[in-house]
Amino acid sequence: MSSLTANTADEAVAAKKMALGNKIILVTSTFHMPRAQRLFDNEGIEVVSYPVNFKSLTADSITIMDYLPNGQSLATTEMRIRELMVRSCYWLKFLINYS
Repeated sequence: MSSLTANTADEAVAAKKMALGNKIILVTSTFHMPRAQRLFDNEGIEVVSYPVNFKSLTADSITIMDYLPNGQSLATTEMRIRELMVRSCYWLKFLINYS
């Protein structure tokens, strides 16, 4: 989308202008897909979800180091807390707008 959009909500509004009533493919990380899907649905855009960036561990890839604190774990925790905060803000916005 345009570099003038600031966030996913802005992307949904911009996509609505470009979609012309057709389905679009929504490509975003698996982690962000629920929020993005809701925002695009709210704009009345029918999307086909295409989640990417799956992150998983297999039993043979886990080592003792996976249980020790590290910078990546802190970054992951920060990302998840931020995502929960953003989802909560959008949930409140939807609740207020549709009450």
